[in-house]
Amino acid sequence: MKSSSVIGVGLGGAAILGILGWVLLVPDSELETISKRLPVVVAESARLGLPITAAELTGPKPPPEHNAASDFQLFAALAPKDRGFHGPLESAQMSLSQLDPKSASKHLAPFAKCFSPLERAAEKPRLWFSREWDMGPHMLFPEYSTIKDGIKVVCPRARLRALEGDVGGSLADLRRVAKLSELVGQDPSFIAGLTRVGAYGITFEGVRAVAAIWHKHPDRLLALRNQIDGPPLALGLYPGLRGEAFMAATTLRNFGKFGGLAILGVPRKIFGFEVGSRAEPPTPVASELRKDGLPEGDFERANLVQALEYFNRLAEATKDADPSPAELDSAYNLAESHLGNPDALQNTYATTTLPVRFGSYFKAEMHRQVSLAFIDVLLGRPITARDPYDGQLIRYRKTVDGFRVWSVGIDRTNDGGKLRQERVSGEGSDEVVAYPLPKKFPPKPDQRPDYRGADDF
Repeated sequence: MKSSSVIGVGLGGAAILGILGWVLLVPDSELETISKRLPVVVAESARLGLPITAAELTGPKPPPEHNAASDFQLFAALAPKDRGFHGPLESAQMSLSQLDPKSASKHLAPFAKCFSPLERAAEKPRLWFSREWDMGPHMLFPEYSTIKDGIKVVCPRARLRALEGDVGGSLADLRRVAKLSELVGQDPSFIAGLTRVGAYGITFEGVRAVAAIWHKHPDRLLALRNQIDGPPLALGLYPGLRGEAFMAATTLRNFGKFGGLAILGVPRKIFGFEVGSRAEPPTPVASELRKDGLPEGDFERANLVQALEYFNRLAEATKDADPSPAELDSAYNLAESHLGNPDALQNTYATTTLPVRFGSYFKAEMHRQVSLAFIDVLLGRPITARDPYDGQLIRYRKTVDGFRVWSVGIDRTNDGGKLRQERVSGEGSDEVVAYPLPKKFPPKPDQRPDYRGADDF
């Protein structure tokens, strides 16, 4: 997305300015004083379970029969490529929105061999990919798009089965995509966690589409509601925090190569320097450290002290339970209040990006609660689902031809159920689901399929 690239450039520039400010404003004596605290801060990180080396980050590899990774790899090998994937999927989505099961079945035919590995993956408890963690921020995570593609394939089959009257098959497919969404995020990284949020967005879009098909069948709607009801989707901020602390530590230990800027979303080339290139693999971070895994210079050590202190405070506030948005705000304020020199610290990496990324974690539960409210309205029952962003009941209002249900969204401001396309300059919008669901129309040749915001996280 263009906006994310602009944000990435801004964050990268802010990080560079932060570094320059540190170098120019902090006397050598203060750098030396701060750097001496590193062993104490590292010990505190260890107590909280925040890793600074690859060995501390990775867990034991599960046995093959418990690991869904090979099934996703097989799906990627069997799935049609490029337009051979997106073209039929787009056409299937359009046929389903037009309640045409015969045409939808034809368009899903190229994916016939893809379903078996995805079904096997949904039966396994773990998703574990081999990682070169010592490469630090240079690493890429290409498999996450494959996982989301698998969910995008199974959801239309759930809708097709619902149209064909296969209630059990449709519910089973929706259970599968929920399980696949749950598997995503077992890597200790925010990228995995945010992919998981996007996967849940696609999953619950499928749930609402099936509910709309069954709007005249209360028994089916109740079965669907019971399937998605339950405890909140506590995605766990703490696993992602562990990975983020490791990335920050790796970045600050190895900053001489500027490789760490890749994690900020900076464009791949900076002043002609290729960031994150696999053509010439970077030297593993571990080879540039002392035996205790800590950097030598006072500048690197002092930056690592303050970054880890920030993560330590945030971990202390979030490790026992998933906080509410308001509690998370308090955790950020607490973490920032303990920074020794926030004006000069190269802390833009943490303080600029983490609040937005953490706040996105609530979108998965928001999608679930909005879907519960959507089904309740179709059943003619009072809404009991609550908005995770402000704790209030999911909002509802009638429209000329149906109704809308919505969450206030990440800004926690109720804009009256306003869609993004309805807002004018300076106004906000909500996370809205309208009924009847909008039809899907053929995209322009240069457009990707429209998943109605499911990937926008």
